Amino acid sequence: MAKQIKLMAEYTADVPLWWADGEQVGFVNPVTLGLSDQLVGQLRAWNLRYRALLNRQDPASTPDMAVDDQRQFEAEGRRLAQDLATFLGSTCKIQYFSQVERRLLEF
Repeated sequence: MAKQIKLMAEYTADVPLWWADGEQVGFVNPVTLGLSDQLVGQLRAWNLRYRALLNRQDPASTPDMAVDDQRQFEAEGRRLAQDLATFLGSTCKIQYFSQVERRLLEF
């Protein structure tokens, strides 16, 4: 059975990948998946944009992304999910949490 991995932006994550198969829990170490340095760097940069929004002194007042920024962020997240699915092939199923649609998408 293929492993399941979820890509989801998160304030505390470095590389925003989680195990989603019920057998393993927590963050996925990208080294264990053999991901390229380039792909790991893209995942980090994408999540850093999300983390930069956080108001650490008052998390409840953290602003939403501007509409255009949200569209670009969503498109990049979907592209990264597809890149992960292509790179990992049939060994893993990739889920992406869409903040626009508020649901998991399968890749």
